[in-house]
Amino acid sequence: MNRLFLLIVFVLSVVTAASAQTYDPATTKVAIVPIINDSADPWQELKDKQKAEGAKYLVEALTTRGFVLISSEEVGKAISKLTIDFNDDEQRTRANLFRIGNECGATLVFFVVIVESKQTTNTSLLTSRTNGFATVKIWLVDASKQEAILNAVKLQGRSTGSGLVPGKGSERQVVAVRNTINDILKAWLKPYPVKKG
Repeated sequence: MNRLFLLIVFVLSVVTAASAQTYDPATTKVAIVPIINDSADPWQELKDKQKAEGAKYLVEALTTRGFVLISSEEVGKAISKLTIDFNDDEQRTRANLFRIGNECGATLVFFVVIVESKQTTNTSLLTSRTNGFATVKIWLVDASKQEAILNAVKLQGRSTGSGLVPGKGSERQVVAVRNTINDILKAWLKPYPVKKG
């Protein structure tokens, strides 16, 4: 078994254990803390695209399952009022996430940090395959119960381009963020089917 497979198994085991508690999406308010990108990549536009893609995935994953999202403006006001700065690694705590949830009336609080990102290219005689990688860390807490569901769970995921149409490596790095968040949350989201129509 390779390292990536073992990491996915570990994440699934952690989330499965935490998923014993289920929620009624229609009555569960959720706050999404703005994503932080700690990647050492100097290209700010890429980092901003990764954050936007991660936030887009979270919004889609939760709203299509019926969860009630608190507006980003309200979450931002709560963070400002509490004078929390998540650019400071020491402030990335469950306690601060509990405070944000309580301040804006959210039961669940999500927080994502993009730890690192890179790209590689595998070239053969006829094809060139571009791979984008992203390492992501996720916190998910129940602010109403002061409990962590996911506590800084970390995983590296990837996005692989077609051998014939490889695409830009930067695009693959953006998609890799979405894929990694999905891999971490897949087991937790399983009890909540996507609503049709």
